[in-house]
Amino acid sequence: MNNFLPKKIIRICRTWPTENYRSIGLHAFNYTKHINIPTDIFLKKGNKNDCLINLRNTNFKIIKYYDLKFTKKNHKLFSYLIIAFSKFLGEIIMFLKLIFFIDKKNLKYSILHIHCANYMISGAIISKIFKMPVILQLGGTDIYRIKNSMLHRMFIKNIDYFICVNKNISQEIKNIDPKAQVSIVGNSVDLEIFRTAKKDPNIYTSIGSLRWQKNYVTMIKAFKIFLKRNPNAILKIYGDGPEKSNLKELINNLELKNNVLIKGYCDYEVISKELSKTYIYLQSSISEGLPKSLLEGLSSGCPVVTTDAGSCKEISENFGFCVEKSNPTKFAKAMIDLYENKSYWQKCHEKCLEYRNSLGWETLTKKVIKVYNKFSVQ
Repeated sequence: MNNFLPKKIIRICRTWPTENYRSIGLHAFNYTKHINIPTDIFLKKGNKNDCLINLRNTNFKIIKYYDLKFTKKNHKLFSYLIIAFSKFLGEIIMFLKLIFFIDKKNLKYSILHIHCANYMISGAIISKIFKMPVILQLGGTDIYRIKNSMLHRMFIKNIDYFICVNKNISQEIKNIDPKAQVSIVGNSVDLEIFRTAKKDPNIYTSIGSLRWQKNYVTMIKAFKIFLKRNPNAILKIYGDGPEKSNLKELINNLELKNNVLIKGYCDYEVISKELSKTYIYLQSSISEGLPKSLLEGLSSGCPVVTTDAGSCKEISENFGFCVEKSNPTKFAKAMIDLYENKSYWQKCHEKCLEYRNSLGWETLTKKVIKVYNKFSVQ
């Protein structure tokens, strides 16, 4: 796309799309796909049966280690310290593997691009050792890790450039280091996969990992209220995670087994088909960046009801309703208003279809190329 791109990109990633999980690691994957230059991928090993989706210009280095996940239940000090230590140990392992496996003969005019805040410190040190510019990609959860870690905040000034999914994250970085160089690139959708079809007023969908940050409790309680207006409605939640058993227990306690279904991880084709029929897309997070799943809903022509987390508010105000976090009553009211006001629903649906044309990965990648060019030899 540009004659002045670097000769090689080295990416440090926690996730990458696989045959079983095509919706993970999409920023790293699509940057690599659309910026067709040699790319070395240092990747944390995922599930043993996963088959990575390969690209012709990629060379994988799989790093094996295990770390613990933060959940709402383990926020006690001792649990927090154990989990933090496991992640710190993982970063040390990644650092040692980088030192050993990095292609030292071909580093001139290369760029190091970190795709997870977990590897911010090791990546920053590697960039200094091998004299490469380093870029850090930041989403919704990443910025909280940095803010809550004194060690990570100390390394902010060692990152040459930050690529953020929204202006809120950009501002958080500027608050820590006013001199930080930042670009806001947003998020994207595969427009060949996500399309609209005839909408079914009884189908409602949400997509995301089953973590406390997504706050599905609020959504499920709100759906219980919504069913009084539309008793035939079905809510399908696509995702998996540490809160799964708690959410299933809540669904049973509220007698919603026939109306709220946790579908787990599903193939892109299954999800895109579901979104094409979905009447309203739901997002109840208490912490977000710019969720890709919300954009997938919009590109499928789905009006939305969201909470005011991250960039959800600025998106949803044009395509549906936005309410305050952790308020099932207000969330339910927004669903009812959008469901019963057919003319407003139609207006939002048409706006979604107009907006989808701006959501392709090639559009976003052009912004990233401009960042790379800042460090390329012309």
